[in-house]
Amino acid sequence: MTVYEAQARIAEIRSRIGLGAPMTTGGGDAFAATLQSTLDSSRSVTGTAVVDAAKRYLGTPYVFGGTNPESGLDCSGLVQRVYADLGVKLPRVAEDQAREGTAVPDMAHARSGDLLAFGNPVDHIGIYAGGDKMIVAPHTGDVVKIQQVYETPSAIRRIVPTTSLDPSLPGGLPGGSPGGLSGALSAAALTGALSGGLAGGSAGPGGALGGGSGSLAGALGGGSGSLAGMLGGASGSLAGALGGGSGTLGGGSAAALAMSAAGARAGSAPAASMAASATMRPAALTGVPYADLFQRAGAKYGLSPALLAAVAKVESGYNPAAVSSAGAQGLMQIMPATARGLGVNALDPAQAVDGAARMLSANLERFGSIDLALAAYNAGGGAVSRYGGIPPFAQTQAYVPKVKAAMEQLAGRGFA
Repeated sequence: MTVYEAQARIAEIRSRIGLGAPMTTGGGDAFAATLQSTLDSSRSVTGTAVVDAAKRYLGTPYVFGGTNPESGLDCSGLVQRVYADLGVKLPRVAEDQAREGTAVPDMAHARSGDLLAFGNPVDHIGIYAGGDKMIVAPHTGDVVKIQQVYETPSAIRRIVPTTSLDPSLPGGLPGGSPGGLSGALSAAALTGALSGGLAGGSAGPGGALGGGSGSLAGALGGGSGSLAGMLGGASGSLAGALGGGSGTLGGGSAAALAMSAAGARAGSAPAASMAASATMRPAALTGVPYADLFQRAGAKYGLSPALLAAVAKVESGYNPAAVSSAGAQGLMQIMPATARGLGVNALDPAQAVDGAARMLSANLERFGSIDLALAAYNAGGGAVSRYGGIPPFAQTQAYVPKVKAAMEQLAGRGFA
């Protein structure tokens, strides 16, 4: 078991026992018993169990918005249903699911049962089955199936902590205890150690395990070895182990999109292949609503202001209070989950234009053409990747030419 996996396990323990809350009377004995009980109750849920649960839905038709396997499931509906079957509650939307659990750095560290998310913002998600394959509900006209991981995920999240009981893993903590971390940190060992570390139970577990000043060896004092020894060389303090380490790989973050946009402005290969009308020009948009916002965002992200204005015209008719039947909001018709990922208020015109510009810039960087960037804005980047072009959705097929026609109209008025 790696330090990373131990951190994931500790994070799960913290979330389940509510670290930071006052401890009930009973001191270290009570806390050790609580910890052992929690560990025992979670052992049955493994990555392999997640994959097995997902396989039960193979062949279920894809239905956009579907959450009932009797009628059909979409990608996030499948993920939510599988984990619910195992007693784990997840959000409904893929972008929110991609923030759950613990971040996994890359596919080399991925384990069966991990969530693989795609797109910035996240618009597709599946369950890793091992062997570079995943179980997904792909798109309309298809069914839940096992398929290759077709591109590098934008986020990998571990929902179920790994233990040595999981047959998908080569082994657990050094020492060979069948209970993985729960075996290494047994209730018996923790009883005496935590009784001292918690000063006779007067301090809450958040104080001793919160990692303020001492290493785990100090917090668990008097045991057979520090976490460094049990993990085979880890030396960080408990503050580091419980603090969550480095930032997550959350899909759709503003920072990730900004970096993608920066790459486009720096002249990356996809950016160089963009059509000339997608690059920023100092054209005035006199007479166009919110012209100043389109100009500012265009200059900031290397886009034509006319492109942004055309999207706003087709999406909302320049109405900043518009709300679609699907829930998309504001001038640029951004879905609430996407807006959260971008860190913007979709009903604020300035924030909406900035967020839309980031998405379009990232789409241009990713797909290299206006047509595909617009298709991704409408249907999601995951759909464009899966179909290898503009998805065969009637709305998207009509959307792309509408926006391009609006751009041409603006160009005819001198807004190139």
